[in-house]
Amino acid sequence: MSQERLDRLIREKLASGSVQSVYQDLKHKRISASAALAAMEASGVVDELVANLSAEGGGYQYQCQGGEASPWRRERRAEREKTAGADTATAMGGRGGGGGGESASGVPSSGLGAVPVEPSINRSQEGKAEEGERGTGRGDTLPPLARPNVLDRDRDVLDCRADTVGGHPQAPSPPKASSKAPGPLPSLAPMDMAMACNVIGTGAVLVVDIVSMHGFHSLADEDAGAAGAVVGLHMSVGSSRARTEFCPASMSPSLTGQYCLALPTHDTDTLLTMHSPLRLCMTRADTAGSSSVVGTASINWRQCLVSGRASVSVSLSPEHSVQPVAGIVDLTLSIPNIRHCTQEEVSAADSALEASLASEAQAYRREAETWYQEYTGAGDGFGTRLVQLYADSECSTPTPLCLYGQAQPCPLPSPNHCIRCVSLLSLSSTSGAGRRSRGMAGQPDLWRSQHTVLSACCGTPTEHALLLTGLLRGYCLEAYTCLGRLRVDNAPHAFVLVDEGEGSSGVYRCIEPVTGVSHMLPGQASPCACIESVFCQDGLYACTQRSTRVEGLSLCLSDPTCWKRFTPPPMPVSMSDRCAALHPGDPSASSTVQAHLTDALWGLIAARRADVNLSTPHNLSLSHLLSAPLVAYEAERLAGSRKASFGNALFAAGVKRILPEGAVFAAFPLQVQGTLRLHAPAILAAMLRHHKGRQILEARGDSLGLGLSVLVRPYADRLDAVWVVVAAVYVPVDGV
Repeated sequence: MSQERLDRLIREKLASGSVQSVYQDLKHKRISASAALAAMEASGVVDELVANLSAEGGGYQYQCQGGEASPWRRERRAEREKTAGADTATAMGGRGGGGGGESASGVPSSGLGAVPVEPSINRSQEGKAEEGERGTGRGDTLPPLARPNVLDRDRDVLDCRADTVGGHPQAPSPPKASSKAPGPLPSLAPMDMAMACNVIGTGAVLVVDIVSMHGFHSLADEDAGAAGAVVGLHMSVGSSRARTEFCPASMSPSLTGQYCLALPTHDTDTLLTMHSPLRLCMTRADTAGSSSVVGTASINWRQCLVSGRASVSVSLSPEHSVQPVAGIVDLTLSIPNIRHCTQEEVSAADSALEASLASEAQAYRREAETWYQEYTGAGDGFGTRLVQLYADSECSTPTPLCLYGQAQPCPLPSPNHCIRCVSLLSLSSTSGAGRRSRGMAGQPDLWRSQHTVLSACCGTPTEHALLLTGLLRGYCLEAYTCLGRLRVDNAPHAFVLVDEGEGSSGVYRCIEPVTGVSHMLPGQASPCACIESVFCQDGLYACTQRSTRVEGLSLCLSDPTCWKRFTPPPMPVSMSDRCAALHPGDPSASSTVQAHLTDALWGLIAARRADVNLSTPHNLSLSHLLSAPLVAYEAERLAGSRKASFGNALFAAGVKRILPEGAVFAAFPLQVQGTLRLHAPAILAAMLRHHKGRQILEARGDSLGLGLSVLVRPYADRLDAVWVVVAAVYVPVDGV
């Protein structure tokens, strides 16, 4: 169908007021995006299209495109410019003469339009797409809703857990050009789609324009080993999140662009009362495998309500550093299409919010001090148990424990998926599970916000447990974060307890959030040796029993003779900004990613074997058969069990059928996690570090056949499970 025909059909629908019909045609690809948007923009109803697309919850991304879409669009634009010129002349005193193509505001008209881009992944064009996004101009005059979200998909990586391979995290690096290996794949989670289209419903939009960054001396002072380090900036308001593309780390990182964050309403009075600051988090990842937080900050964006726009310069606070400032970020914030208010109204709202927060904090501290004195006086040694009423946030502010682990909905289909997803977070440190005598005195542990943990894709055991507790409570489960000790070395650790609904019997499921393995308590198999306190958003329970060891410990939390409960006072304002929403993964892209990663690994394996004068015979039947154990491994992790029983008999039968007489079968499976999980060279290097993996990759013999299979299972955000198995079937030759 010709462009003119499409334009005519769209004009007819618009003339009859069928905006929703045009939207449905666009959604189901019956018409082109450029034709639909050109017609609707020219008819003055593009805002309605934007609202319809946004209401779908993240199926499109708005990206600026240059040029005119059709002759009809140019015609309509000329008419609008002529009208705007006449209006300008009238406003200047009724003088004649056109406005010279300028709008009433004096800004030259732009020929750019908003084009919805489907979030499908074309791996062969990934580099070109990223280049196109980075090349988007910033001088256009588009409405903020139509501006692009310059979001880059993840740069790969490998963080092998102790229960998989290695145990030493490795970090992302920009891919080096190589004729032997394709570049790394992006993450499966459609962060550019889901985060760019945070505009859900009819709420207002906070547009964040990153102007410049400077003063990041810690990035410039890195040693030569961090030459390939990259940084990215993550933003959130409430449950709406966005992030920049990654760029090389330097004193003045080149992170710029405009990003949209959803606000819950257009009502200015409601926005004035919101306790949801704009949170910033800069993360860094390098080629050595480490991922860290450079700095964080919180910004009060309500100043935009006065004029719709505000320029701010914010200092990022570093973690675990003697430096007071990590760097400076210059931003321009704007909220289009809302009713403006006065500076006095904003100041009054800020004062009222601060007073509410101070009142809640004072009430909490008053009751917490009374409760803690009663608890420590109830028995000898109670003051040394792992009982905390406060935790430090990344802003070095003591935060009540009831503000952590709040129930939150998520895009994952079951509680088991939540457990598996949290276990895919890298382990940043073994600290942060509580210390002695930290109930009311001394410096409490640092527990970062969910936004910071999800931005860095890593966390302490306690941060794993807090995130998992909130996700499980979102499924209406009675889940608690538990502070206790490990059976292995008696070190402080955090677990998640889930009441199995056994009434007064006190039967709980204990989940190790770092690995996702669960056990029933009481039981000898659990890695948990002691439980000293459990808590959730509803309150805290401190153990008052003589011994805190799980053997013989009563877990009936409702029994006041065994557990002393602390019920916090109501804190509605403080609790209104504690959760960061997970964004769904993209299952439709997994097959494409698997194929790309498989091809890349085959190329690297063939190149390595060619270096030692060995051929690489592919056994397609073997490769297909190897997909079965990978599915079984992931199913076992999803079920929270490490017992290998899923489909083993069928797999063994298949192996026997493809083995020639006298042949040997050898296989090496590998679970890959972290930022290089989709980077073929890093995966091959991990295989070669192990004797069995090297033996298979360098196998030789009669009737040799090599098999390779890859499984990529996306969960949420940038968290996806990656499994790789390589195998060889051959007849040994004497003397080889």
